[in-house]
Order: sequence, then C-alpha cells, then structure tokens
Amino acid sequence: MKSLHFAKVSTYQQKNYVENFVQCLLDGGLAGGKQGATLVVSTVMIGQFGVMTTPAISLAIRDHRTDGGIVISAGRRLGGKQGLFGIKLCLSNGGPADDIVNSRIYQLTKTIKEYHTCTKLEVKLNRVGEQVVRVGAKDIMRIIVFDSVKEYGKCMQSLFDFWQMRALFSGSITGNPVRLMIDGRNGGNFERLGVFSVDHKRFNPESDFGGLPSDPSIKNANDFLIEFNQGNYEIGAVFSCDGTRALIIAQDGLPVAVSTSLAVVAESLQWLPFFKKSKDVKGFGRSLCTSRAVDRVAAALGIPCYEVSDNQIYFNRLMDEGKITIFGDELNGVSFCHVREYDGIWLLLAWLSIYMHKKLAVTNSILQFWETYGRHVFCK
Repeated sequence: MKSLHFAKVSTYQQKNYVENFVQCLLDGGLAGGKQGATLVVSTVMIGQFGVMTTPAISLAIRDHRTDGGIVISAGRRLGGKQGLFGIKLCLSNGGPADDIVNSRIYQLTKTIKEYHTCTKLEVKLNRVGEQVVRVGAKDIMRIIVFDSVKEYGKCMQSLFDFWQMRALFSGSITGNPVRLMIDGRNGGNFERLGVFSVDHKRFNPESDFGGLPSDPSIKNANDFLIEFNQGNYEIGAVFSCDGTRALIIAQDGLPVAVSTSLAVVAESLQWLPFFKKSKDVKGFGRSLCTSRAVDRVAAALGIPCYEVSDNQIYFNRLMDEGKITIFGDELNGVSFCHVREYDGIWLLLAWLSIYMHKKLAVTNSILQFWETYGRHVFCK
C-alpha cells in the first residue's frame, strides 16, 4: 500500500478503513516531525466547498508552505458508488510521497494498533475564512477555508498574459474571434477564461463525474469531438476531472498527441510571458513511453532532456534539483515547475499563448514544428 491508494468505494466504506489509512499517512508522512506534540495537526486548509483540482492543491501546499496535504480523488478513474476512490498524501514540495515515505507508510499499515480522531467537528466549507475549534481539554485547531480558484487564477495570471489572451477571443489579433470549447468532465475545474459560456461543457462538480470516464483520451472524448466538429471552433480541451491532464483538440477535430504538445510548447517557450522575464530554462523531462520529439528540441537549444519512468515523483526529483522546467508523460499530462503535479489548465494556456503570439492555428504550429524537427510517433 502506497501514499496514493485507489480501491473500490465499497472497500473504503469498510469500518475503520479510512481512519487506519489516514493515520498511517500522517505517521509515515510527518515521520519525526510530530515528536512531543500533543496535537498532530494544528492547522487544516481546505478549498472552498471542499473542491479543488490536484494542481491547485499542489500550488497551495507550496505557496502556504504547509507540511503536506491530502488529496481525496478518483483521479483519472471512474467515480461514483460503483467506481474507484483514492486518498493521496502530498509532501511539502506539493508532490506525491516518494519511495522512502511510501515504504514507511506500508510498514505502518501492517503494524497500526490505534488511530486518533476529532469527534463532533463541524466546518462550514462555503464560508471563506478561519474557524477555530477546540480539541480535547486544552488544544485548538485552526481550520482555514480559502478560495483556491482565486489563488490558482493569480498564479496563472503571473505566468500568462490574460489581458492579451482576451484579445484572441475578441478577434483583434487574428481578425476573427477564436472559439474555444472546453469540457471539464464534471470535475474540479472551474470557469475562468473569458470565453463564451455556451462553449463551457460540464463544469459543475458531481460526485460520480456524471457517470463519465475521467481520463481525457480520444476514446472517452468521442461525444466532445462530435460536437466540436459540428461547431466553428479553432481549439478545444478535454480536462481530466482532477485537472491534471488535458487532451488538446486542434481545428477540424485533430487530437494533439501529448508528446507533440510537450515538444511544441518546449520549442515555443520564448512566447510565454514568464520565460520572457526569466529566460531560465533548465531542461525538459519526458516519460520513457513518449516519443523523442522534445529530445530534438532540447538538442537544438543545447539543454538537457531527461527520460524517466512514468511516475510523477521522478519528475519532481528533477525539478527539486533544478534540472527540468517542463515535463510530460504519455497520458496527456504536461506541466511546468510551478507545481509538482501535471496541470491541464497550464497546458491549454500555453497553447493559447503560442496561438496568440505566432498568429498560427494549432494545426499550423504543429505542421511548422514537423517541418523543422521531423515527425515523431510512439505507441504504448
């Protein structure tokens, strides 16, 4: 058993199952940091309404410098009573627990004899602010409910030029308004971009994701592609329910391979406002199951490209060591070092920035890339 544990909902509903597992996460994740403490968790931060994307959680952990975090999610899996459920521990860097912590947690699951709970705890998740509750005779616990959408939005505004991006939708950049179609898959993604509301699909969080598969694959996005092709859209995005992944759709319904997305974004970093300021690109990372397209970009730029096993913790290790700036896997996951998770919204905003500065549709940017670096394919 690891810090990220997916199981059937019925398994998690067993008596004492969640309590035992969470206690092991806290004991294994905090390790010696709680020695001598009478209250293990003194402050808890929760996103308003209890709904956040995984990258937003990672960002909050890093920005607020918490000791860690717990993500409750079905991830890219089918949710609901008949589906799967998962609880994941994140470390203070905002990423999943590493092998050392996972080993500690596993050993604890075999020896745990007791757990500690706080009974009769009532928290108003709809109200932003701090709530203080008494625990036992002496201790108190601070519960901070914060607007995670606002905080994540501020981060994106520091990385991208939202003001110019709006001009893309008004038509003042390309001559015609660019229409963007987005599918949130009834998960934790919220509306933020100034695009037509009719082009937002499934942005109301549901406990079972409305019965939809969370994974944004071509197979699962067939209904989206049909509607996309019937409309006059230039770009589309299907997000995973937890916000970590995004399937980018180009004009005429062309699904963009994730390795192509990673490579084109890597090759176009000079068009992203953040890199115009810093000009500090450490390197690139990709999973071994993806194509070598980004390797060609790295070679042309004279920076390293790392190939790792398909596990977020290996990318995080490279980022913490200052070796990579952006990374991607074979399952529509691409991100930047602002968090320690994949970030589907960041990927979409990167594509929109490229569209805005090159004044080229996604398909044309890809064709231009192939002319320069060749076309790379992969099959898993």
